[in-house]
Amino acid sequence: MKRMQNNFIFIANNLGLDFVNTIVMRDGAHYDTFKIPGDLAHWFAAAEINIAGEIDQIVFEKAILLRSSIKNCVIALSHGNELNHDDINVLNAALKHRQETQTLIMENQTLQFDTSQNAHTPLSALGEISFQTAKLLTSDNTSRIKSCSNPNCILTFNDTSKSGRRRWCSMEICGNRAKASKHYHSHKE
Repeated sequence: MKRMQNNFIFIANNLGLDFVNTIVMRDGAHYDTFKIPGDLAHWFAAAEINIAGEIDQIVFEKAILLRSSIKNCVIALSHGNELNHDDINVLNAALKHRQETQTLIMENQTLQFDTSQNAHTPLSALGEISFQTAKLLTSDNTSRIKSCSNPNCILTFNDTSKSGRRRWCSMEICGNRAKASKHYHSHKE
């Protein structure tokens, strides 16, 4: 899933990593796209998570803590380090609020589960982010959790390419810049 919506980037192939990617680089400095609870509400909308209810300051602070814990877990895994128990506890606390409604539907003459979500409370939305992160962190593919090869980029992604050789957060964002720079320098000489 590669898209940009309402100034949020969805390139990570994982909801938890996309959540981490709400801190970006702008003008050479880290920029947090979450300044106020309304920014979190906008991100949920951009991520197509239907929220019922207001996001108060307490939920907002829990979201910031969850994002930090997810980032810490990703960094630890990518460096082969042990995960911090406090970070795991933050993910577990969010997981407790996850809610999923499953119903049976008929599709093409076949009975199937429909696991689509009804409207989330803000806390259950954080639970879903934690769940998607936990699925990735407990998978056999943690070696495919990568950081962009652009030294000026801090975005993280789950490399789902067949070859497992994806280098850039996005070709449109960093890959083309690197190719253009390489081309410019090769023709300059």
